[in-house]
Amino acid sequence: AKSTPPSVFPLVPCCTKTGSPPPDTSLACLVTGYLPSPVKITWNSGKVTQGVKNFPEVTMSDGLHTRSSLLILPDRSRQGDTYQCDVTHEGTAKTVSKNRLDGEHPPPFPLGHLSCMFPSSLDPTIYLTKPSYEDVIKNSGHVTCLVLGYDLAASKIAWKVDGQVSSAAKTEPLKKNSNGTTSLVSSHPVSLAQWGQGTKFTCKVTTPCSGELTQEITMSIRKTKPSVTISRAYHEDISGNRISLTLICEASGFYPEEISISWLKNNLPELKSSYNNGPVSGSGTFSAYSILKVDKSGGAVNYTCVVHHPAMEEPKSVVEKVTLGK
Repeated sequence: AKSTPPSVFPLVPCCTKTGSPPPDTSLACLVTGYLPSPVKITWNSGKVTQGVKNFPEVTMSDGLHTRSSLLILPDRSRQGDTYQCDVTHEGTAKTVSKNRLDGEHPPPFPLGHLSCMFPSSLDPTIYLTKPSYEDVIKNSGHVTCLVLGYDLAASKIAWKVDGQVSSAAKTEPLKKNSNGTTSLVSSHPVSLAQWGQGTKFTCKVTTPCSGELTQEITMSIRKTKPSVTISRAYHEDISGNRISLTLICEASGFYPEEISISWLKNNLPELKSSYNNGPVSGSGTFSAYSILKVDKSGGAVNYTCVVHHPAMEEPKSVVEKVTLGK
């Protein structure tokens, strides 16, 4: 039979059924999927021997072997103490060392003595993201709180807006991911006024094991209005005849960097596909531009560049009158 090296998973206690976490007094090392036997499991390169309980090897249905070791931590164990599981497999001459910060999701394991152990380093992670400014001015902006973890079934998400509890958020059902993790997503609406006032949004996640975890995000407060100008760029044929016209709307000197630039043609919105917005650039203050290729239809046409920015209560509009052939 082909020799197969072991996979090593550090585990920590999961929560009790009452929802209160047990004292963090044990660690486990699950060693799976190896052939041939045996493997040797030690802790901290053999320096830690007190409180170690090694369990017998189990042969799984696929013919590979699984073994585990449990370390009962001494009462004097300090928070800063580190414990490492060292696994040596003679069949492949491979040694693997993992500490509790190397937690990965193990395969299902039918080991009763580890039935309430979870992969280590699995405090949920919170990701908080702002809406785009364009969504805010369309009244569809949301701050999104994404929570990733291994066991979020009993977790709850609560929101505060400038320190006050808010029930305006919408939390989606728990989602199970293909890599064994679970995720929760909650979205809180953001108004244009909240965006402009530097409102602080707080996402608080309560889990049975990890207690309370919070993440905050603040809408920008420092604001500088943009200057807005329109310039022209003509395209000529070989004879020097102007054959097309491009309008360039530039917004400069603004802060924060969120901005929306759009166009009107005779006071009617132009399709987004008819103009091209360049990236925001700069540091300290920012600039951005939008390019509109003018339609060749006849007559005088008024083109308006419309700029929305958090520093302005009303959008700024600049009009350029275009008469074809001039």
